[in-house]
Amino acid sequence: MLGFVCNLSYEFKKWKTKLNYTGKIVGPQKLPIYEAPNQRPEVLSWFTVQNVQLSKEFKKGWEVDTGIKNIFNYTESSPLVNPKNPYDATFDTSYAYGPLQTRRFYAGVRYNLKRKSKKLKAK
Repeated sequence: MLGFVCNLSYEFKKWKTKLNYTGKIVGPQKLPIYEAPNQRPEVLSWFTVQNVQLSKEFKKGWEVDTGIKNIFNYTESSPLVNPKNPYDATFDTSYAYGPLQTRRFYAGVRYNLKRKSKKLKAK
């Protein structure tokens, strides 16, 4: 399996805002082979999962964020070898290789309990 993961972040200090991007690219990999009627591809194709988040800090520890997960909406068809009979003897977790959730938009609010401490002056 060939893969690549990256994370890029940028902070707009003037506006107390952060932009975060994460991405994962997964290359071809071999998968288990099953006989009919449970035949599946022998090699997994390339796929990518990309996420972006924007967060804004406010006074007194409050922060809001919004983002998109799985921007390109990639999902695997089914992690089950035999979806019609999930308790079949052919159950194999090797087919749980990618995201099962579709594209998601989200927004949130956070409160940070940890206060920034003032630096102590040396005597």
